[in-house]
Amino acid sequence: MPDSSFSEHTQRILDIIYQNRSGVLVFRYDNAAHKPPLPQPEHKHSSSGIETSPAPTFESVIDEILG
Repeated sequence: MPDSSFSEHTQRILDIIYQNRSGVLVFRYDNAAHKPPLPQPEHKHSSSGIETSPAPTFESVIDEILG
């Protein structure tokens, strides 16, 4: 049985960054704290601003890039 105390006291770091060839941000998913606070830790930055978003899967990030 896994040690549940480990998962209760740790947080996965989410930091997925996609930039164009010029280094301009296309999108970024992360779970860093924000001010003002967001309703949930996971969120997405894009040219449209910041929006809450569940942590993406690898497949969904690739689909978004190829979109």
